[in-house]
Amino acid sequence: MRDLHKPAVIAFMLALLTPATVQLFSDRAEVSIGEKRKLEPMPARPKGWSEWSAYPGNVDRFLRDHFGLREPLAAGWSLLKYALRYTPRVAIGRDGWLYYPQHWGSRYGVRTCGPLSAEVLSFADRLDRFAEHAAARRVPVVFAVAPDKETIYPEHMPAGTGKAGCDLSAELMAALAGKHRVNTVDLRIPLDRGKAKEQVYFRTDSHWNDVGGWRVARALLEGSCAPGSACPKLPEPSLSTRTYSGDLAGLIGLGSVFTEQYTAFDAPAGRRAGRALHVVGDSFAKSVLRFLAAEESVAEVVWWEYGKGGVDLRALIAARPDAILIVIVERALYDRELLRSLAADF
Repeated sequence: MRDLHKPAVIAFMLALLTPATVQLFSDRAEVSIGEKRKLEPMPARPKGWSEWSAYPGNVDRFLRDHFGLREPLAAGWSLLKYALRYTPRVAIGRDGWLYYPQHWGSRYGVRTCGPLSAEVLSFADRLDRFAEHAAARRVPVVFAVAPDKETIYPEHMPAGTGKAGCDLSAELMAALAGKHRVNTVDLRIPLDRGKAKEQVYFRTDSHWNDVGGWRVARALLEGSCAPGSACPKLPEPSLSTRTYSGDLAGLIGLGSVFTEQYTAFDAPAGRRAGRALHVVGDSFAKSVLRFLAAEESVAEVVWWEYGKGGVDLRALIAARPDAILIVIVERALYDRELLRSLAADF
């Protein structure tokens, strides 16, 4: 009977020793491809008694990030959770489309917007006062909402997702329609037009792709042109096909598994005499900066990232750019704290 147990014992020992052996003889990775994040580095040896208390925890995090076969084992575990639809931070839609459902409860799980409507109206008033302050210094303000992916591609959302009971973007645009100091640009129009011909958002990412970003940049540039003036056109970009895995695939640990091909736009850019554009936004707006800079009438594009700490809009006006472009992502409208921080001084 003892001989019957030997293969099982050997298999058990191999299972224990294989990861350690792989770890010893493999190069130490700095980034997890599947999770799209930096791995914990080797902790430095403590230099004093005060650093020893944190040292065991740092070593533990390092070992958890670098044990042998970690990447394939983590990918296998992530695939199992994907099959079971246990991905709390990501909604799995139809045809391999992934969505970021952070504020879906406030958007789809209600009948009305309730108190959020008052927050949006207050923001519209503050934005109008900011635009008035900027106009006194001859600085035009262009405002747009970057649509969430589900706004442009609702047909790929998970089955059973209801119709939006609270559409804060529509409420904000209606409020701004009565303001005459802010030039609002509805980005849903160029994105919907583009969608009819080609894909404008990534399947594995929460953002628009280069095709969508190019159309957005063109709409923003047209919105920044003075009324009655001839607005220059963006130059033709060079195109190439590339492979990409987005932020949503990384959030569920499948960045190395779920990839997609997309059309990449390489836009020419160079220093020239022309307009200075200051852009306020998050990762959506940041992705189109290189396209804005490709416009022949633009000499400089300056980036201002908003967050819960806000942006000093008075300092922005004091810089006297030729135009201020404010682009906030749609889901930010459902974040009451963040929305209150935008143009808080006006």
